[in-house]
Amino acid sequence: MMWITRLVAIAAAVTCIAACSAETGRIEGHTNPSRTFQSGVVEPTGPVEVSYGYRPGTEIRYSLSVTQDISYEVIGNTSFLTSTPDPLPSEGRVTSRATTEITYAVSEESGDQAATIAISAVFPQPETTAWADGEVIDPEIYDELTRALAVIQPIDFIVGVNDRNAVLTSGGHGGLDVLAGEVGALTNLSNNQISRPLGPVFPESRQLDAGQVWTVETVREGPQAPVVVSTSYEVNALTMLAGSPQLSIGAVTQTDGFELDFSDIFRSLFTGFAAGDGPVDASDLAAFDDVVFAIGVEPSSGTAEYSFDVDRRLVTSSLQQSTVRMVWILQTPDPVDGETTGFELDLEIRRRAEFDLAED
Repeated sequence: MMWITRLVAIAAAVTCIAACSAETGRIEGHTNPSRTFQSGVVEPTGPVEVSYGYRPGTEIRYSLSVTQDISYEVIGNTSFLTSTPDPLPSEGRVTSRATTEITYAVSEESGDQAATIAISAVFPQPETTAWADGEVIDPEIYDELTRALAVIQPIDFIVGVNDRNAVLTSGGHGGLDVLAGEVGALTNLSNNQISRPLGPVFPESRQLDAGQVWTVETVREGPQAPVVVSTSYEVNALTMLAGSPQLSIGAVTQTDGFELDFSDIFRSLFTGFAAGDGPVDASDLAAFDDVVFAIGVEPSSGTAEYSFDVDRRLVTSSLQQSTVRMVWILQTPDPVDGETTGFELDLEIRRRAEFDLAED
């Protein structure tokens, strides 16, 4: 169970990169002369000034509902990953749903132009439906892979942003003991709406009007190669609600594909297990040269919708959707006969997250 849990947690961190929205970077923009407004609502005149108002020492809370749908196919031998003799299914699907509260705590040291924000949420046991090899599984007899995929990982990040919501610094907790350093590097890349304050990155002009379009492009250094993220925003509507201007903003994010190689980490792990409390012969260590653990992530995209209250300077609701496809390859010496064994795991992860501001 330990190995599967670690691998699934790594997948969560990788997904955080692939389903992300961009932060600081090159910005381009123009205004579309066409204007769209909600029926029966007074139209504000001209562009509006926009910025985020993160007040020191305050908390912003949202109700967060997440649906996570994971399909997978396993090719090869996964028996060494399990703690029981039962084989893992060759293909399956796990759908999990859970609702919790996500909190954005603004530090006392924050100012009007920049804020440090602690983001946290813990999900309850999700409502889960699972299929294995085409059959619905009774939750009482979930295999280890199904149980691991059914978990919605907790959120624990500290992020620095400016008043445009562009990320200045980012960090999170991997919770994977020896793998925490590498996963920490992955979460530093992530700029999605789970690991950063909710909302679009505004253009440097800090002015928006109906029909306005702008793009934020970011190149971040990954563990092996740069990851390029491009997010295009559009103001779909500018309306008035209870005397306050409201912006309806849509976003589409495109993220390059990338590869991650954790082979060195896993070689160290297997070497440590082999050593135990005593020395290991060089001939025994040579077997671990064949250990391979790599992840390939396809180019991906995500969409978002935001409702932004101009006077309150925050997002009041949002819908995020993304799809990420990845392949894991793991090869290692068999613990019984020493022969190289392994598997390929193809994953498709679809996520839907709905945020609604919790009113005091």
